[in-house]
Amino acid sequence: MEIPQQVFWQLLLLGLTIQPSEEVEALCSGTTCYTLNFGRFSWMEAQQKCRDNGGNLMTLKSQEEALLVQQLLAKMPKGEAGTVVELK
Repeated sequence: MEIPQQVFWQLLLLGLTIQPSEEVEALCSGTTCYTLNFGRFSWMEAQQKCRDNGGNLMTLKSQEEALLVQQLLAKMPKGEAGTVVELK
């Protein structure tokens, strides 16, 4: 699977630009919802936060998922990025 370079760089930047906050943004498609949680977390903390919300940390598995995540990232206010993307 090839992820568009723009999505790859946006996902890579998630760990580099962090604005701690409790805000949550969601994008749903069918029965799947993607949620961004803003803050600085270790991998274990991030996974637990996702599980507490009924989801799991995600791995992009298709071009369609990559495009949905790209749409979610495009909705983020300028200057913010999160470290956790969860899949419900």
